[in-house]
Amino acid sequence: MKTEFHFLDVGPNKFGDCVLCRRGDEMILIDGGHPGDQNARGARRSLPDQIAGIIGMQPPFALKLLVVTHAHLDHVGCLPTLVKNGVIKAEWALVADEKLSWGRHHAHDGVLDSDALPLDGKRVAAALREDAVPDLRNADEVRAFLDAALGLEPAYKGMLTTLEEAGTKIVRHGRNAPTALVKAFAPWNLKILGPTKTHLVRCADAIAKSMMDAASLIQGVFMDGAVDAVALYRQLAAGPLSDSGGKNRPGQALNNQSLTLAFGKAGRRVLLAGDMQFIEPDIEGLDTPMSALRKKAKDHGAYRVVKTCHHSSHNGLDAAWITDMGDDALVIHSGGENDATHPALTSLKLLRERAKTRPKKWLRNDRNGLISCALDAAGGLEVAFERGDFDDFSRNHDLDLGAGPIEVSPVVREEPAVAPPKPKPQERVPNDNVEVTVRIPNRRTRVTLTIDLQPEAAGAGHPRPFEEPAQNPAPEGEWKLGGGRTFPRLLAVTDIRRLARNVGETAALSAVSALQNAGIDVLPELPEETAGSANTRLVVREALRQADYAGVLIIGGPDVVPPVVMDTLPADLRTRMRHNAVALTDPDNFIVWSDHPYGDTDGEGCNELPVSRVPDGHSAALLRAALTAPARPAGDAGGFGLRNLKRPFADMIYRRLDASGCRTTAPHGPASHPPEKLTAHRIYLMLHGMKGDGTLFAGETEDESIVTAFDMGSLPASCAGSVIFTGCCWGALIEDGLASETATASQPAPRTEENSIALAFLRRGARAFIGCTGAHYSPNIEPYGFFGGPMHAAFWEALTQPGMAPALALHEARLAYLNAIPHGQNGLYDVAIEHKIFHQFTCLGLGW
Repeated sequence: MKTEFHFLDVGPNKFGDCVLCRRGDEMILIDGGHPGDQNARGARRSLPDQIAGIIGMQPPFALKLLVVTHAHLDHVGCLPTLVKNGVIKAEWALVADEKLSWGRHHAHDGVLDSDALPLDGKRVAAALREDAVPDLRNADEVRAFLDAALGLEPAYKGMLTTLEEAGTKIVRHGRNAPTALVKAFAPWNLKILGPTKTHLVRCADAIAKSMMDAASLIQGVFMDGAVDAVALYRQLAAGPLSDSGGKNRPGQALNNQSLTLAFGKAGRRVLLAGDMQFIEPDIEGLDTPMSALRKKAKDHGAYRVVKTCHHSSHNGLDAAWITDMGDDALVIHSGGENDATHPALTSLKLLRERAKTRPKKWLRNDRNGLISCALDAAGGLEVAFERGDFDDFSRNHDLDLGAGPIEVSPVVREEPAVAPPKPKPQERVPNDNVEVTVRIPNRRTRVTLTIDLQPEAAGAGHPRPFEEPAQNPAPEGEWKLGGGRTFPRLLAVTDIRRLARNVGETAALSAVSALQNAGIDVLPELPEETAGSANTRLVVREALRQADYAGVLIIGGPDVVPPVVMDTLPADLRTRMRHNAVALTDPDNFIVWSDHPYGDTDGEGCNELPVSRVPDGHSAALLRAALTAPARPAGDAGGFGLRNLKRPFADMIYRRLDASGCRTTAPHGPASHPPEKLTAHRIYLMLHGMKGDGTLFAGETEDESIVTAFDMGSLPASCAGSVIFTGCCWGALIEDGLASETATASQPAPRTEENSIALAFLRRGARAFIGCTGAHYSPNIEPYGFFGGPMHAAFWEALTQPGMAPALALHEARLAYLNAIPHGQNGLYDVAIEHKIFHQFTCLGLGW
């Protein structure tokens, strides 16, 4: 007899699980999607309609077993409604215990501090218990979410009461023994792998503690007077209680209560583990119980079919987990399309890599709709799905800042600068050296830099230091810096050995020669840094004292000259934010990558000199194009502007450059912007950016749907001399990863022209690309004179001055912006945002 597993299409909404299992005339339903999934959503069929189509009959549906893996809104979903309306009936129910799920398991009658809050306070507290976060820009959506969250507990309890009154045998996991239930489902070979009671209680304790903290925070706000629940939730969900499942939220404790079930005999088993965070439980005291559960699940396998945990989140699976659960298993993702972070980018990458050797082992509800698997007695597997194909590894679009859960990382500060260690003597190989004469800051001094061509060690995992990459031939011919124009006195900072490893010896030496031929001093060797940039900044600062320089030009990517981890908040402001009950934070925790400290000549924390960086992108062609980018003639006033529909402030700024104003992103997409438009002298892009994907910028439609507005296909073959200014979140990242997340562990990995619009512009000869290294904030209230607006206006105003270079224009704009903080918005959070904007705008490209 075949055993079928149908992974129902849970529609467009974020998250959601619903699995129908069928064996002969018996059915098991596991979880219930979202509230409202009992109804169709546009072209998406309701869950009851999908079930009816599978079994060939209309409701009521007589289930052998109803399972609720854990009591999150996107798993309980529409089950209370279906039970109340008699759509489903069940002989058995295996459910999350309501006391453990709401942290009401203690002896004091399960009373929570949040129970004493005003009604709106209860709504906010209930919503903060959830893993999901609605679109914070949409007040109606937030309001509906608050109502659904508050109604979940009574609806869940009411569902259990209705089932009991109808004769359903209920087993509350962690409270009731499951022996009789498991015996009744022996033909299914059902195994309840966990979690254990100890595991459940530790999670319940964490839920109770989180709710107590939330209640205290909310109560303090309500004591100050009337509070709008939507506004308060927006603040808390994006601030001190931010991050989907973050440490101050009970979401991940609920995930870790997920029932972990296995079906079938050895060789043809199926694993369904809800939202269990096998990889990163992030609950104190849970590591040992989680390791035991994972081992139990592994030992019970291997599996033919595995549903990913926590909607394919980074904390639900990794490569080792997939191997442990069944290296040849069909892996299935459950969740909706409107979810920017699930499947996680890391999960997609590892599954894409797996597909190289195990193709057709990946399916997903958000691309394939209803997915059906049937296992026969011999272990054969039949698979069917509604749309798409196997192995779709495309990611869902990010929404703009504030449109979803905002990630918060601990404050990261670099260690104070210390004297750089003396370089260790290196063994020389006779007749295998290249000598390069390099001019360094002191006019009266020349040094000969000897570069050892010997491989660092036998069997090293990278090419010889100056070996030309086969796929990256150095461009031929002389490199004329900036097309041969005249430059002020600049200090060029690089490490020629690291640069040569990235682009080859010929290109590295050509770059140095081009700089020197243009009269620019070169600092060619930098200290080794295991993490951070402190020693490198000391060396640069000392070099700057040797002459009267007009600016600093960094040559190379983050693995050549390390970027600086910049805490954008002054220490007193950081302290005030930390102790303010409803102070918000942002996705970068106000910590960004910055090059500006390399222009700090006195070490007092503010750069006196403008700084620009020419990243190499591990491409000799990119390096040459950026260094030889010409300047446009003074009379060339051509421009191109593109803004989001909801960002009208950009029109007023751009009309100073071009009377036609900006185009908008709706209904236009990338195809509506011919690449020849992007050959303009001045290009202004006010769009949404994605921290994990530098290949596109997005916009929105009137109904706030996110659409791709600008991508790699929008770029022209050449935009020689163009200056691009962007207000896109993370638009100028040349690293993979945020400063707040990666800087303490190691230097960041560089991006290339294939995965960065910024670097792709430089490869096409742009003179400068100005943008943000973190999430950007746009003004949304007239007259728009705050947040990013004044910075944008100040840059373009400065650039229109005769003879002004982009790097200097940004420097002057930043100083003007800093001196005017705050720009009319005086709140603590507003001031914090503006300090971030001051620090995070950076100049990529030659810029002079």
